[in-house]
Amino acid sequence: MKLIPYMLFIDYNHNLNLLADKTLPINKIILEKKINFDEINNFWFTQNHYRAEVTINKKNDARIFQIGFKLEGNIKSFEDTTIQFKSHDKGSPLLLSYSQEHNIWFQKSVFHSRRNNKTGYYIPMDYLRGLNHSGEIEVEVYLKGEHVLTERVFFLPSSISVSHYNIMISDLFRIREDLVKNSKVDVTISAQKQMTIDTLENLLSKIEGPIRYINKFPTSNLTLEKKYLKEKFIREFQPEVEIQRQINPGKLRYKASLKTEDFSIRENKLIKQELQKLVDYSTKLKSPKELVGAEKEQIINESKSILQKSSNRIRKKVEKVGIENINTSIIKELITEIKREIRTKHDEILNRKKFLTEQLKENDCHNSQQEHTAIPIILNVKIFAKYYHRDIDYSDGNFTVYIGSGKIPDDRRPSILLKRYQYKKNQWIEPKSIFCDILNSSPNIKEQLLLLKAINEDLGSTEINEDGIDLQIKGFLNPYGPFNRNDIDIVGIAKNNSEYRTYKFHFEKIHSVIVNNREYKLQVDKSEINDQLVTLLLPHDKTVQELQEKIIQLEAEEQTVTKLNQLIKQHTFLEEEDERYNTIAQRASTLLKLTVFKGINDKSLEPLVPTQLFLHDPHYKKIWKSLKDIYEIVGVSLIPYSNNSRIGVNNVNEIFEVWSLLKMISILTEKMGWTISNKKNLIECVDAFLLKRKKLKGFLVNLLLGDFSLEITYEPKILFQGELNSKEPDYRFLFKKLTLWGSMEEIGVVYLDAKYRNYKEQDQINKGELEWKKDISEVAIEKYGNKLHKDNPYIKTLASFILHPDVVLGMEKEIRGENYFAFYNKKLFPGFLEKQNQEEVHKYGSIYFLPTATHAFTNWFKMLMEYRLNMHAICWSCGNLKNVLRETKFTGKGYPKYHYYCQNERCNEYWVKNHCSQKGHKLVKHVNNYHRQKSQDNEWYVVCPTCGDGYQDLYI
Repeated sequence: MKLIPYMLFIDYNHNLNLLADKTLPINKIILEKKINFDEINNFWFTQNHYRAEVTINKKNDARIFQIGFKLEGNIKSFEDTTIQFKSHDKGSPLLLSYSQEHNIWFQKSVFHSRRNNKTGYYIPMDYLRGLNHSGEIEVEVYLKGEHVLTERVFFLPSSISVSHYNIMISDLFRIREDLVKNSKVDVTISAQKQMTIDTLENLLSKIEGPIRYINKFPTSNLTLEKKYLKEKFIREFQPEVEIQRQINPGKLRYKASLKTEDFSIRENKLIKQELQKLVDYSTKLKSPKELVGAEKEQIINESKSILQKSSNRIRKKVEKVGIENINTSIIKELITEIKREIRTKHDEILNRKKFLTEQLKENDCHNSQQEHTAIPIILNVKIFAKYYHRDIDYSDGNFTVYIGSGKIPDDRRPSILLKRYQYKKNQWIEPKSIFCDILNSSPNIKEQLLLLKAINEDLGSTEINEDGIDLQIKGFLNPYGPFNRNDIDIVGIAKNNSEYRTYKFHFEKIHSVIVNNREYKLQVDKSEINDQLVTLLLPHDKTVQELQEKIIQLEAEEQTVTKLNQLIKQHTFLEEEDERYNTIAQRASTLLKLTVFKGINDKSLEPLVPTQLFLHDPHYKKIWKSLKDIYEIVGVSLIPYSNNSRIGVNNVNEIFEVWSLLKMISILTEKMGWTISNKKNLIECVDAFLLKRKKLKGFLVNLLLGDFSLEITYEPKILFQGELNSKEPDYRFLFKKLTLWGSMEEIGVVYLDAKYRNYKEQDQINKGELEWKKDISEVAIEKYGNKLHKDNPYIKTLASFILHPDVVLGMEKEIRGENYFAFYNKKLFPGFLEKQNQEEVHKYGSIYFLPTATHAFTNWFKMLMEYRLNMHAICWSCGNLKNVLRETKFTGKGYPKYHYYCQNERCNEYWVKNHCSQKGHKLVKHVNNYHRQKSQDNEWYVVCPTCGDGYQDLYI
């Protein structure tokens, strides 16, 4: 008799009412094929979410298939045959249904009474084995109640690799271990890891000597064993033997008591037990397919992501050797090259400064007189900000400084506001614009310095003065400028078909500058005038602006290389850690091979408790002290026992969701500076899931960082306005901030819904694009993103994203910026990018998330805090709230650029906040950008997510 598994599709008749057992009549059963058999390990195997194309109602469609079984052999009656799935948790087995027409056993679907609103089909009530689950099941066959056959079937995960699935399970136990350890001491998890391996090496060194001593001079128990021995082997007087001699003289063998040494004492068993745990623990951590290997691959993937967005110079240098082989010498070579170029650009700026100094000497005329045709003028403006349009013109032997009204980013006010002017006594002209250009062509360098110092000094160190500074300039306008001489508003030049005018005040001489109703007096030594003026003119010079911009680009390259170097060091550290764990495992294994441990039954685990021998024997006492410390490290860990059979057949969706939840919490606390406020409750919930298979639905954890609070809930019930039924996003992030009154204010909510999909496989024709768009549109936007919470409609929905495990699709969208903002994809979302307002930007997208690719989550979270919550002055990479250095620089048009440098030595993150050139919308740039880049080879230029400024219609 043989049991043969097949993949099959069952077409239920949804047009009829449910039967009494809540099943439906079957239209037809479609058999796909027999699944594969592993001859070596003796089991059948297939993938969950198995898909194949079927024809239903004359339409071809890809459907998910389930498993079924046929019996082959001499079977007289199928009525007496029962096939069932064996339960792994001592529950009742699951009996399979039999189709006589198709001669096949299968699990029949049970349905809810309600129908799906879109399809009109009944909604399945249960999950069929092998659809969402991964792991092993045993299929049992009974004939007339007697067990006759058992076959094993493995369901392999489909949307992720088997290795990733195994790593997720191991990582769940590793995260649990970190939580337990972190709840006992106030030390960062990364510091704990270093302490752990150092401590294990030290403890192993302490016990090696005493263990080898007790192996040479073992402690044992004497036991008396009754045996029939020849008389010559009975060396001690034994009364019972003498009696036997008297009764049976000359007998060959007598029953005697034989004393034997038993080395299987309890202490030796406990030592062996803890050594074996140490071997298992170290082996699990060092395995290339397990945790350390996953961390190393994650570093490689993050490096690839950064490299894809870096300059051609960096990419070509790394591609020569391969990302896996990049080393510190290559990094050092790149940094040296970039620093050399930076020094060269600074030298060019110094040369430019010398050139300007010479120009001033040639053009200076201290006693210049205006021509009689020059127009006397008094100009009143109000200055709000230091940044304005700047330029210098040296044409025709004249020296002209240009100052133009810029716009204050974020609120679009002019940095220099035109109020009024007069060129006839007591006749003020009210201009038809609030913007103006001021040009100073005075050949007197003292007059040039007067205007620039008045503007710069009175603004002080502030970049924006909310009240503004009143500035009045008295002088003479160049008579050859464009004037509207037929109008009283002679400076205002009419625009085409517009009521507004443009204003250009071109001074050829300045008499005085009045600041807030007080005349500004120039107090400077004659010898210092040139140097001070050159210093103020440098930001106006186009050549200097270009050089400074190039320096900033080079500095960005340097930061990219520095980040890569940081990742290389992490990778090297993990390789060293891997080797150290390997050495620990080898050393402990060598000790286990000693004679003293042979023959000890170690199948059952015993509690580690003190004994007289442990407390009083000097060698056992040393071992006991170290054993307790080893137990503190290894004993709290479940890693040695985290294999698939321990957990049994699992819903892979649930494993992915729960692993993602705990991994996100782990990243936030281990790397990004947050702390858990309710650790004990979290550990209890994790233990309930791992050890008792309890659901985590409604699970909540609260994280803290400075004045911020983050409440993460798993599968919360949320009722939105206008809806009768509540919805359950997989994860809800609720952000709160401490107010001045001491209460926590809700500042935003984020929804994250997990989709266990391999988009590429499920939508091969469109390379996963349409399936991805469907999830963004139907789930991220329509289901959660554009809804208002019924209980709190005023809370802002910051973002709504999809979480998925498809790294291939994710890495493709990473370089195009579409992970962090779906509307960067103009092909799938035409017209959306140009129509955005600041409230909708970076609100919808997706994150790819696997043990070997967690960096996208870190990037996404930084985007939430910096861009969506506007907290860009804090380092969200490490949680550094205060020790962040800010440098203010300016663009050629006078806009500020804030360069931030995290001063945490373990982090050294670098980022820049500035604005798009078209409309001044906010931008935040990183080495690994979450904005789309204008081109692949320059991380400095990004596409504005609000207006699309800089977008190029190509996949970079």
